[in-house]
Amino acid sequence: MTKKQLTKTYLDLVNYMIDHGELMKAYTYLRNIPSYIEDEKEVLNTVGKIQTHLVKLKEFQNHGTVDGKFRGGYIVPDNIEELVAYQYLKKLVVDKGLKYLVDVGCFSGWIGRDLSRYGVKVLGIDVSPVTSLMAQLKSTGTLAKFERLPVQQLGFTHTKQFDGAILFDVLEHVFEPETAIKSVELAVKDGGWVFINLPHPQGEEDSSKHKLGDHEHLYAFSKTTVEKLFGKKKELKVEIIENEGGHINWFIQYAN
Repeated sequence: MTKKQLTKTYLDLVNYMIDHGELMKAYTYLRNIPSYIEDEKEVLNTVGKIQTHLVKLKEFQNHGTVDGKFRGGYIVPDNIEELVAYQYLKKLVVDKGLKYLVDVGCFSGWIGRDLSRYGVKVLGIDVSPVTSLMAQLKSTGTLAKFERLPVQQLGFTHTKQFDGAILFDVLEHVFEPETAIKSVELAVKDGGWVFINLPHPQGEEDSSKHKLGDHEHLYAFSKTTVEKLFGKKKELKVEIIENEGGHINWFIQYAN
């Protein structure tokens, strides 16, 4: 195999991982590329692009800004009744009689606002101060409250306060999922519940339309990865659900 052929083979695999929500694996793979091609221009350019993108994502997770500009999620679904994972979550919350939840990575806060209609109090946390403020303004008159708080600080700031935690489309965005999970569990009362919605690798395959600059998934979660992260949790239930867009997701629930 020539140097050109080897470079193309490696970069094709790296680009596949980038397209399928595995930025951290792609970056690690490139950092351990064979010495024979590690100084190739295409390899160096790809490493630089990934590093730049990861720095921007880290900046957002630490400060809620990218390039000094706030980013906020203000989308409120107009098809809440059709959202498969959320409707499943809502039934579980109501059936279990949970009254105080934390919504990690709440964005516009629509989950907290809707659960408020069922007598459920929700604290939504997000890293963006603008997002948190807008969510609070939109939630006047409801039981939903919001706070600018990274998930890594949740367990120390709100120790054993919640009946349950919601992590919908969150863990694939954080640099250290294990740390995030531990922090969440510190914030949930003993016997409380954790509900997690994650992209399934098949779902990533179905939706691999992203370029490096706008793909924010750092990790993909295979069956092996899910078992490693959650395999010893109490009353664990791991399901594969097909959401309203036809994509496949993991839905995970367990007792704290």
